Amino acid sequence: MNLESPDKNRRVLVIDDNRAIHDDFRKILAPADATTAALDATEAALFGGSQAAVPSAQFEVDSAFQGQEGVLMVKKAMAAGRPYAMAFVDVRMPPGWDGVETTRKMWELDTDLQVVLCTAYSDYTWSEMFERLGRRDGLLILKKPFDSVEAFQLANALTEKWWLHQQFQRKMEELETRVAERTCELQQTNHALQTEVLEHQRARGELRESEAKYRGLFENAVEGIYRSTPGGSYLAVNDALASMYGYGRPAEMMAEVSNIQSQIYVDPAFRERFKQKIESAGIVHGLEYQVRRRDGSILWISESARAIRSPDGTASYYEGFIQDITVRKQTENALRESNEKFQQLADNITDVFWVRSPDLSEVQYVSPGFERIWGRSVASLIANPQQWADFILPEDRERVLAAFAELKGDVPSLDIEYRIARPDGEVRWVRARGFQVRNAAQKLIRHTGIINDITERKKLEVHLLQSQKLETVGKLAGGIAHEFNSILTAIIGHSDLLLSDLPKGSSFAKNAGEINRAASRAAKLTQQLLAYGRKQFLQPEVLDLNRIIASMDVILHSLMGEKVDMNVVPAPGLHAVRADAGQIEQVIMNMAVNARDSMPNGGKLTIETANVSFGQESVGHFPELKAGDYVMLAITDTGAGMSEQVKARVFEPFFTTKAVGEGTGLGLSTCYGIIKQSGGDISVYSELRRGTTFKIYLPQAAQQAKISSPRADPHDLPRGTESILLVEDDPALLELAATLLRRLGYTVSAASNGIEALSLRQQNDAGHFDLLFTDVVMPHMSGKELADRVRALYPLTRILFTSSSTENAIVQQGVLDKGVALLQKPFTPSALARKVRAVLDLASAPEADHIKQTD
Repeated sequence: MNLESPDKNRRVLVIDDNRAIHDDFRKILAPADATTAALDATEAALFGGSQAAVPSAQFEVDSAFQGQEGVLMVKKAMAAGRPYAMAFVDVRMPPGWDGVETTRKMWELDTDLQVVLCTAYSDYTWSEMFERLGRRDGLLILKKPFDSVEAFQLANALTEKWWLHQQFQRKMEELETRVAERTCELQQTNHALQTEVLEHQRARGELRESEAKYRGLFENAVEGIYRSTPGGSYLAVNDALASMYGYGRPAEMMAEVSNIQSQIYVDPAFRERFKQKIESAGIVHGLEYQVRRRDGSILWISESARAIRSPDGTASYYEGFIQDITVRKQTENALRESNEKFQQLADNITDVFWVRSPDLSEVQYVSPGFERIWGRSVASLIANPQQWADFILPEDRERVLAAFAELKGDVPSLDIEYRIARPDGEVRWVRARGFQVRNAAQKLIRHTGIINDITERKKLEVHLLQSQKLETVGKLAGGIAHEFNSILTAIIGHSDLLLSDLPKGSSFAKNAGEINRAASRAAKLTQQLLAYGRKQFLQPEVLDLNRIIASMDVILHSLMGEKVDMNVVPAPGLHAVRADAGQIEQVIMNMAVNARDSMPNGGKLTIETANVSFGQESVGHFPELKAGDYVMLAITDTGAGMSEQVKARVFEPFFTTKAVGEGTGLGLSTCYGIIKQSGGDISVYSELRRGTTFKIYLPQAAQQAKISSPRADPHDLPRGTESILLVEDDPALLELAATLLRRLGYTVSAASNGIEALSLRQQNDAGHFDLLFTDVVMPHMSGKELADRVRALYPLTRILFTSSSTENAIVQQGVLDKGVALLQKPFTPSALARKVRAVLDLASAPEADHIKQTD
C-alpha cells in the first residue's frame, strides 16, 4: 500500500498551552529539508537501514493553545469537509478544559478522530479517563518528555489507521450493492455451468471467492442479515440479527426458532403477505412490520430481501437485510399524536393560531378560528397572503405593518392590538402576538403566533373609562355644589327677610326680589350638580314606573307639542322599583325634553317599560350592576341621532350640542347621577339620522308599590314659643337662622360649634332645650356627637340636623338613617319654619338608637 497516496489525510491538530511544544511537533511532523535529513539519519542510526529506504511523510499541522480553541477548530474542519485525522492533546491546560474534557468534546463532533494524550503528570488514572470518555478505541498516551521518532511514528500510524478506517467504512457501504451484483453473477454462472464444464470449474473458483467475501460481510455487518427457507426456518443468521432479536449467538437463534411465522412475526398473517410479494416480484424493499424478540418484547423492523430461485424457477431460499427501526417508529408515532392533538386544539379554539415563512410572505398555516373572526376563508388567505394587510383598518395599518417588519429582524416577538374589517362591515378588535422560531444554529426558520378577538374587552374598557371619567367629574361637581349651598342659604334667607321688611313695590323690594330669584336659580343649578355627583338627598319609596309615567301623561304631551307623536308602551305585570319618585320624574322629564329638541321638525317619542334579567355574562356590559332582576325604562326618539364622539361625552356635565344660551348641558348628566345613585345604570344607543334610545335599568323591589298621599302645604309660616339651641359654624347662616327663629317667636341660644354650645348651656344654666338645631359637619365636634351628648343630658330634647353633604354620619348613600330629621341646605325661611314646627310637634322624641354612627 502506498502510504504517500494523495488521498490520505495527513492533517494533525496539536492542542497544548506550551508554545514550545507546538514548535517541537512542527519540527518532527512538518520539518524543513535539513531537519528532515537529520531526522532520517537519526532513525537510520537507531533502527538500521538506509536513510532513503522509506520516504518521510509530510503532515499538515495546526495549533490550538486551549481545549475550547481546539474543539472549535475541529468543528470548523468538519464543516469544511477537511477533518483532522488525529490530535496530540496535552492533559493539563489551565485555566480552560483539561485534555480529557477536550477529547470528550472533540469526539462529540468527530468520532473517528485519533487522539494521543501527552502528559508528564496526569490527574486521572487510565480507568478514570476511560470512564469519563466512554470509550478506549482511538486513544493513546504519550509521556513527556517524548522521543521525536516515537511521536513521528505515532502520527504516521494513527493517520494511517484513520485512513484505513475511512476506507473500511466506504467498503462496507459498497458491499450491499456488490452482494446484489454478485448474486446476479452467480445466477448467470450457474446457467453457464449447465453447458460448459470448464466454465463451471472456473465459476466454482469465483463462487468460493465471492462466498468468502460474503461471509466476511455477513459476519461483520452492523445490520441483521439472514437466509431462510420459504417454509419458515433459518438457514443462516449473523451476529447482528441474533443480538437484535435477543439471542447470545446465531447458533442459539437457529436452534430455538423453528417456525419464523409463529415465533418471530407478531402478526403471523403478515408472513403470508410477505411470501406473496417476494414470490411474485422476486424482491421486497423497505417492508416494515413488528417482530417478537426472545424475551417477548416487540421490535419494529425494516426488511429488504430477495428470493433465490432454483433452475426450475421455484424459490430455493430467501436472503435479506433487517434494520431495527423501533426508535424511528416511536418518534413517528409521537409526532403523529402531537400533530393530531395540535390539530384538534387548533380546530376547536376560538383564537387564531398561525405560522408564516421567515420573510412573512407566505402563510404556511392558519387555524379555523380565522374564519370565525375575520369572516373570510382560510383558503383565500393562504392563496393570497398579502391581502391580510387589506383587512386592517387604514388608521391602524401602518403601525401594524411596522411591528411585523421588526419581527423579521432582531425583534424576537411582538404584541399588538389593532382593528379589522369583516366583509359585512363589522369592525373587530384583535390582539396579535408573534414569535420568531429558530433552529439549533439560531437560523430563523419560521414565525408563529396567536390572535385573540378582544372586541368585547375593548367595549368594556371604553365603558369603564367613561364611567371613571364621569365619576371624577361628578365628584368635582358635587364638591363645588356643596360649598355653594351654605352661601346660597344665607343669600336666600336674607333676601326673604328683606322682602318681608321692605314696602311692597319699592325699588329696594324689587332689588331684593331679583337677588332672591337669582339665588334660587343658583340653588337649582347646585341641586343638578349634586344629582350628577350622586350627593343629593333621596327619599326612596317603592314605585310602579307605569303609574309614574301615566301620572305625567298630560305634562309630557304638553311638552312634546303637536309635531311629536308620543307613544307609551307599559309592560303588563311590571315589577316595582325602590327610588325617589320626584327624581325619577325629573329623569323622564329631562329625557323627554332632550328627545323633543332632537326632533325640531317632528317625529315619534316612545316610552316603554319591561322586566329584564341579567346573568353573569350579560351583566358584564354594565360593570356597576350585579346579576339579577331589573326593571327597564326605554325612551326612544326618531331624531337626528348622535355621532360616536357625541355619545362618548353625552353624560358629561355642561356638555351640550345646542347653541349658546339654549341649554346648560346638565340635563342628561343629572339623569346619569340620579340613576347611578339609585343603584341602576343607563346606556345609550344612537345612529346619525336614525334616532336615539336611552335604556335605564333599576333593581326590582321585593314589595309592591304604594301610592303616597301628599300632605297639604299651609300658606302661613307656623310659629312657636319653645326654646331652641342653634349650632352652626358658618357665621352668616348662624345669624340668619337665629333671626328667622326669633321672629317666629322662639327662644334661641346660638353657638358656632359643639364645644361652645355645651359651655353655653353650663354658663346660662338654661335647663333643657326643646329642640337642638345643629349642622352635621363642624370643626372640633360633629353635630352627631353633640346630639348624643345633649340627648344624654336631656332625653326629651328633639333633634333637627341640617347639612348639604350626603357623606356623613346620618346619611348613607343619599338616604337618611331611620328616625333622623334633616333640613337640607340650601333652605328657605318657610322651609325652616315648617321643618322646626314639624319636629317639635312629633308625639315623642325620636329614639336615640335610630341614629347610627358610621365611619
